Amino acid sequence: MRVAWTIRARDDLRRVHDFLAPRNPRAAAAALEALSQAPLHLLLQPHIGQAVETIPSREVRRVLIGQYEVRYALVGEEIRIVRIFHTREDR
Repeated sequence: MRVAWTIRARDDLRRVHDFLAPRNPRAAAAALEALSQAPLHLLLQPHIGQAVETIPSREVRRVLIGQYEVRYALVGEEIRIVRIFHTREDR
């Protein structure tokens, strides 16, 4: 298995960083590091996340990393990171 990031998920990482950086650069860097590294743990247990959506072509799951929700899909031999949200976001 391997981890892949969608464009939207990469945009979400930038959005998190851009929101936090002006207020607390260290918190922004720490959040980005934690969110970037967390999916690597899914390589050991890809089904650990809670299922949130079932789309005909894939199952979307979520894991919580601090105050962030990372949504991912298992597609063949790939763990595809699809979105990242702060748990307080209205989505």
